[in-house]
Amino acid sequence: MMTRRLIVSGDDLGLHEAINRGVIEAHERGIVTCASVVACGRAFDHACGLVATRPQLDLGAHLTLVEEAPILAPDVLKTLAPEGRFPRSYRQLFLELLAGRIELREVEWELEAQIQRLKSAGLPISHLDSHQHTHLFPALRTILLDLALRHGFAGIRAAARVTPKATKFGLLLAPLAKMAGREATGRGLKSPDTLWLPATSGRVTAAQLLEGIPHLPEGVTELVVHPGLDQAVLDREYPNWNFDWPGELAAVMAPEVRESLVRENIQLTRYSELS
Repeated sequence: MMTRRLIVSGDDLGLHEAINRGVIEAHERGIVTCASVVACGRAFDHACGLVATRPQLDLGAHLTLVEEAPILAPDVLKTLAPEGRFPRSYRQLFLELLAGRIELREVEWELEAQIQRLKSAGLPISHLDSHQHTHLFPALRTILLDLALRHGFAGIRAAARVTPKATKFGLLLAPLAKMAGREATGRGLKSPDTLWLPATSGRVTAAQLLEGIPHLPEGVTELVVHPGLDQAVLDREYPNWNFDWPGELAAVMAPEVRESLVRENIQLTRYSELS
């Protein structure tokens, strides 16, 4: 009998209180089973308070190298964040890495600092992933895998398949995810089999979920969503993202989506339950 399981991860916990509240609501009233925490996020302490009483919500380290302010100071991150901010996007980060303008040791120092902040807060981290999937870049992949093993994290977001591949981002991620998944498995780390991208990031709808659920492949699939509250506030904070945070929250809370999972015999699961 075919076994299909689904991890639903709410990303960006710790960036903003409106995102934090959205992720928690998506967990309590919807199908979100995991949340990825931004250690350098401005609302990190707020997020810690919310997850402290919700032990069924798996937590991942959402390691961050773009957009935000790092934990370490500019005099330490002389090439990664010389003015106290990371590169603006994954594209800029990737180009800087390709040109050799960023010292990889600085990347490792900053990511180690982010993990230490999560551990110091007492958060039970089950896995690693990253903001804008930067951990899948070949230049950074080994650093993330080394960190996962060094800190005893059993899981990493490194699916061997990406479905569907219609979006430009999906086409970019597919080969990178395959390579990362192969290396992660070879080093004894657990990851979902498939990363499900039903829409452009931040624009997932209930209709898209209902269309895709019957076609989910065998094994463990991860769906990454970005639930949040107060669209106007978040649009002001992140004007270039073009996300529909309340729309994604509504999608993962839709009763018909949960009913479809039951009808298709797809079990919700978490990173800590990967075997």
